[in-house]
Amino acid sequence: MKPATCMVLLVLALLGGTAHGSQKTKPQNEERINVYRKYDKKKRETVTQSDLMLIYGPEPGPYSLGFGLSMFASYSFPDQKPSAPETITLSFISSENRYVFAFERDLTIKADNDILKLGKMDYQQIRSSSQVASEKLWLPLSREVFGRIANAKRVHVKLGEKEFDLNEHHLKNLQGLINSIGQ
Repeated sequence: MKPATCMVLLVLALLGGTAHGSQKTKPQNEERINVYRKYDKKKRETVTQSDLMLIYGPEPGPYSLGFGLSMFASYSFPDQKPSAPETITLSFISSENRYVFAFERDLTIKADNDILKLGKMDYQQIRSSSQVASEKLWLPLSREVFGRIANAKRVHVKLGEKEFDLNEHHLKNLQGLINSIGQ
């Protein structure tokens, strides 16, 4: 076989297509549920965290440019022996063309038919450039409240002026974090 033919077949195989058509599949990371655990020697604590989950905008990553909102959740415990945390922190990362949450950052979540007015989220401006304003918001929630959100069938979030629904993938990641407690 000629090298050019081999190269074309290799590219088609890598792309998952053939000369007869291609198959549509979900992105690999869409169904993946990852929970990460890392020990911090200086703080002498272990942090357990969910994946960074996209709410809207481009996929998060070191080279992603654009505007969006992502979410993750985490908890910590002292040293390395797993123990049940009192709180689980729900966090959001925003990159917009302006500081969206600088003044309005109240969090209200409707989990099934339960309306949870959770109050004002803690806030930090991460960086600013002429094109992108990045912000981080976080709020520690009791395990019970976090569990009600993670185990709900439908979750609607109002964060400041933004409103959105959590999809099945978001909820599975939050449930995965709960399932990691005590392991």
